[in-house]
Amino acid sequence: MNILGPAIAILRLILCLAGIGFMIASLRHITDNFPGYASGVKHHRSLWSYINVRSWYTPKGFRLDLTGFGMIATAVLLGFVFD
Repeated sequence: MNILGPAIAILRLILCLAGIGFMIASLRHITDNFPGYASGVKHHRSLWSYINVRSWYTPKGFRLDLTGFGMIATAVLLGFVFD
């Protein structure tokens, strides 16, 4: 019996849920440069402001957001490799 498949699936689920939790927690640490939710997407003409997200958060918020994104990206990569 192969135990690796279900173990990887559980690990991916835990990584995704923890990553989403970290990204939601990072929203408590935004600065005045945060563009807003829907209005920020409509009125920007370049994507550079979305690439430079470090100015949107305090240092703790940026670490939380980056860690959450890394967890979700790791879960996706595990899905590509083991599924």
